[in-house]
Amino acid sequence: MSREIFITENPELHLVWSKNRMFLKPIPLYLLDPDFWAAHIIHDRKLADCARGFLFSYTALIMYQSDFRLAMEKGLLPLDLTWEAWKDLSKEILQNHCYASINPRYWYGELRLSRLNKVYRLRKGFILRGYSKIMSHSVYGDLIADNFATLAGILGYVVIVLTAMQVGLGVERLQEDEAFQNASYGLTVFSILAPLVAGTGIFLAILVIFISNWLVTKDYTGKRFREMGVEPYWRKGYERDVTASSIKNSPSDINERNV
Repeated sequence: MSREIFITENPELHLVWSKNRMFLKPIPLYLLDPDFWAAHIIHDRKLADCARGFLFSYTALIMYQSDFRLAMEKGLLPLDLTWEAWKDLSKEILQNHCYASINPRYWYGELRLSRLNKVYRLRKGFILRGYSKIMSHSVYGDLIADNFATLAGILGYVVIVLTAMQVGLGVERLQEDEAFQNASYGLTVFSILAPLVAGTGIFLAILVIFISNWLVTKDYTGKRFREMGVEPYWRKGYERDVTASSIKNSPSDINERNV
């Protein structure tokens, strides 16, 4: 398939591919422990369905000994697992397999990230973020460059058409053709306005993405500091709170209390 395997610890990206990358989550050692299943998984129906589906996906990924060797090289399986042990485990999983007892996500195999993003944008309302941004641009400069490169390619074709029309206007037969004259006029106006409109649209779209990312980051920052139980150092009153806390917990106070 000419896809490179990328390790991910996010189960939502397991068996998701984009371009030449395939994301796979390694099998945790605890999923092969019957005691762990009995204590933490089997009592939660939703969790058990996901765990069974996850293991079932690996029976399709590792069908031959060559698959097993590749999985071991990539760190997808526990180090102490042998080929014989894997065959026994796969046999047990397949013998007890029932599609009704696994999460519906694992009814399907590989899922394309671009299609998942479209589904989440159109049906879930996540217009800007989609399913995952793992393959999106990491810096805004690359996003601007790619969009303007596409725009430049389109305008290059328009320039070729305009050049052909300019040559056509020099032909006596086409000079008297009213339809060709109107088409030339319309395309000329379009070639002038289209770059301005498209360029403005690109900058507005990037501005919206920037504001959305800023709001998401700000919301995450607030939640993170609340979980940590501290106030950000750039907020007003931080020095006062720290000073008051330092005075309250100064060594002299501690010594006095100990005395």
